[in-house]
Amino acid sequence: MFKPGVTTEATEGLLFVIGRNASLCVIRAGDALLIPKGPADDAIYLGLLDATPCFARWLGDDPIPAGCEVAPLRQL
Repeated sequence: MFKPGVTTEATEGLLFVIGRNASLCVIRAGDALLIPKGPADDAIYLGLLDATPCFARWLGDDPIPAGCEVAPLRQL
């Protein structure tokens, strides 16, 4: 269950990295697509998903995080 939040002391968690053209960085694990985990540098805190901190950030011109691929939101 997701619990929205405004502030946290967490420094890492799930990273919802939003890319150009309405896309999301994901990790492919067989038939599943997973949200990457990592440090929350320059990310906005969203809340907790099953007690795991969640953050969002814009990919911008940064490289795609290691081990990730960009998936269009409409295909998710």
